Amino acid sequence: MLETDVRLMLVVHYGELKTTSNTGRITAKCFKDHQILVRGLAGKPTGVAEALKPGFSPVLLYPGERAQVLGPSWREKNPGPIQLIVPDGTWRQASKIPFREPGLKEIPMVTLPEGEPTRYRLRSEPHPGHLCTGEAIARAMEWIEPQKGTTIRNQIETLITLHQNRILFSRGEITSPEAQAFLPKGYRRPG
Repeated sequence: MLETDVRLMLVVHYGELKTTSNTGRITAKCFKDHQILVRGLAGKPTGVAEALKPGFSPVLLYPGERAQVLGPSWREKNPGPIQLIVPDGTWRQASKIPFREPGLKEIPMVTLPEGEPTRYRLRSEPHPGHLCTGEAIARAMEWIEPQKGTTIRNQIETLITLHQNRILFSRGEITSPEAQAFLPKGYRRPG
């Protein structure tokens, strides 16, 4: 478990629940205080408004027009504790979540400052600068919890690399020592 005071709420599109390339779920489960809400199921409301935790300042990680860029000045104005809400799905699915979920319409949006490109290789991003969900959470944590943020980012990114390399290795797409270093001792790819 990550040592953090941030509460993470992942609002995931139901289509992402069983995909092996999803990084949102595995990242969320690293947070002691996390919640995964599923959206897009007919007749089943997501319940975002009911899931907001009293005493926490909710922020939606989304690069919208009204989003404030995360950084030192943002942190000074928002000391916390923070409930980080993250839409999860394909880019198209995730882009609809803030506008289709009634509980998210009034929540302040935050976005990441420009940074290095994604290192995630299981999916291709449609635009430069887009990240997988796990990477976005990791980078946001650097600003939201500055004392521990770099450590948390490194831990999440290591987990994502492990996840990615195991999948690429199982598909036979990589056979490098780097991938094998993350696999259990004695593991051999089927086939």
